[in-house]
Amino acid sequence: MKEIKELRKQKGITQEKLAYLSGVTTVTVNRAENSGKMRQSTYQKLVNTLNSLQDAVSMPINSGL
Repeated sequence: MKEIKELRKQKGITQEKLAYLSGVTTVTVNRAENSGKMRQSTYQKLVNTLNSLQDAVSMPINSGL
């Protein structure tokens, strides 16, 4: 599903990171992005995770930490 891939890229994270944060496998993320075949619960996990992340472009370069 292109929506998932576009959101993931906008957030600046890898498929592996999205999988880890969402509690699914990398294969599941890859399948979701490329074929769009996934359970509704998987879609919700991915979208909820992506929506909870700050966009990479809006993240501070040096937060002083």
